[in-house]
Amino acid sequence: MMQDIQTMQKARPMQKVRPLAYTTAEFERLRRARLMNNSLLAVGLTLGAIVGAGVGLQLGEGRLNLSVLQTALLLIGGIWLFIAYLFSRARRHLIAGAMIVVLTVSALALAIYLLPVYLLVFLPFASLPIALSALLLSRRAVYLTTIISIAALFGAQFAAIQLPPPDLGLNLP
Repeated sequence: MMQDIQTMQKARPMQKVRPLAYTTAEFERLRRARLMNNSLLAVGLTLGAIVGAGVGLQLGEGRLNLSVLQTALLLIGGIWLFIAYLFSRARRHLIAGAMIVVLTVSALALAIYLLPVYLLVFLPFASLPIALSALLLSRRAVYLTTIISIAALFGAQFAAIQLPPPDLGLNLP
C-alpha cells in the first residue's frame, strides 16, 4: 500500500498553484496598468477625433489641405502615444505615464499659444495633466506636474503676446 502511494507521487508531480491572495503591490501594479491602458486609449481616441473632425470640416468645404504644421503635430503625437504604449506593454508604467502627462501639458500649451482668445475656455483643462499625474505617477510627480503646467500656461500666453501665432484659417466663434 505504501509503495503504491509513493509510486503515484512520483508519477504525478504536484502542480504549482498561484496563491489566491495578492499583495498590495500587485494590486497597485494592476491598477496602474489598467489606468495606463485606459489613458492611452482615451488620448488616442481624442487624437483620432481631432484628425477626423479636421478632415471632415475640410471635406465639407470641398477641399482637403492639411498644413505641414498640422500633419507634423499629429504625426509626432501619434508616434509619442505609440512609444508610450510600448513602454506600458513592457511594464514601465512610470515612463509611459510621464509620457502621457507630458503630451497633455504640451497639447494644452500649444492650444493656448495657437488660440490665445480662448484662454478662458482652455483653463479648466489645465487640471487634466495634474489629475493624470495623480492617478498614474507618484505623489512627488503631482507637485512637479503642477509647477510644469503653470509654467507652460504662462509661457504659452506670454509667447502668444510676444510672438503672434500663425493664422490657422479657422472661423471659430
